[in-house]
Amino acid sequence: MKKVEIIIQPLKNTLSDFINAVKSVEKNKRTKHKNRIVFNSVDELNSLLTAKRIKLLEILNKEDIKSILELSQKLNRNYKNVYQDVIFLEKIGLIKLQKEGRSLKPIVLFDEIDIKISLVKEKVA
Repeated sequence: MKKVEIIIQPLKNTLSDFINAVKSVEKNKRTKHKNRIVFNSVDELNSLLTAKRIKLLEILNKEDIKSILELSQKLNRNYKNVYQDVIFLEKIGLIKLQKEGRSLKPIVLFDEIDIKISLVKEKVA
């Protein structure tokens, strides 16, 4: 089962984690590669990973959808809105688009999404 981890943590913590990762690479230390998406707040997560987008991911995971048009029909939603959601989900790395003939086939990349919320205060630089 392929998992993606969504983390909610303050921006300062994310920057600190990034700096530590760069330092490890500079010292030739091996770093763990994780499928990870970071949001800065629960509000940001809720505004970007909406119930409609989650339903879209569920449909893609359960069914062999051949195109964005077929997906919009399956979801009973406007094509333009579904297209915008697909493009957004591709940009954040939850799906990929595969060209099949004249269509773009949306493919979900993960079977599970784990959400972790940091309750600690921001790290001080």
